Amino acid sequence: MCGCGCPSIDFERGRGLGMAIRVNASVRGSNDGLFLFTIEDPQRGEVLGGIEWVGVEDEDPGELPSSDVLDISPA
Repeated sequence: MCGCGCPSIDFERGRGLGMAIRVNASVRGSNDGLFLFTIEDPQRGEVLGGIEWVGVEDEDPGELPSSDVLDISPA
């Protein structure tokens, strides 16, 4: 869980440069969504950076939504 309380996940914390969004997902029936991103690591090249929650509702969920309620597309 992110420091703000949302269910974002950082796989590589503070090690990379830049961010490239690779996959977008919207949550059916809401304006919320998430994206999967990569970062550039100076020693390893492009690596999976994390999953970022994008919410507009009053409260963030305690966990990422189930994949069966997501509309997923490459960025």
